[in-house]
Amino acid sequence: MEQTMRTVDLFITTSLRGSAKGTGRVMYILRTTLKSGRVHESIPEVAEYDDASERKLILLAVRDALTHMNFACMIVLHTECDYITSVLCQGWLTHWQQSGWKNSRGKEVKDACLWSMLLQDLEEDGHVLTAVTEKHEFVGWMRWKMQVAQPYTNMFTKLDEKPDWQ
Repeated sequence: MEQTMRTVDLFITTSLRGSAKGTGRVMYILRTTLKSGRVHESIPEVAEYDDASERKLILLAVRDALTHMNFACMIVLHTECDYITSVLCQGWLTHWQQSGWKNSRGKEVKDACLWSMLLQDLEEDGHVLTAVTEKHEFVGWMRWKMQVAQPYTNMFTKLDEKPDWQ
């Protein structure tokens, strides 16, 4: 009997927009429907990073969220970042990997290390990741909460480390 993958919604909001770099905060919530039919939402996770961009904050949050998943899942990322959605939905990751992490203009992909580690995480754990660009239901609350919450500084996975999640 073939099992279907559980769908997990990953809602992410950042305090930074676009490619601007600076100190930024990111927050995410995971939501899934359990076998009993009950909807489960995780406790929100908040982190703050220096010298980050919106894209980098999202990648760090996605990688951290993957650590909470004990089996292969279909993950739907809800974000306001068109770039992240394009990368995930238009097959750019595979193309970048095949071209040595160079974009179509021959330039190095920004945050290539994070993209590479994300791709490795997905492949190793059997997850499928897709994305939707939208102002999701948690955006307003998350933006307010990020301002008042005590964030963890650089709490998510470091760039040069791949944790042992098993």
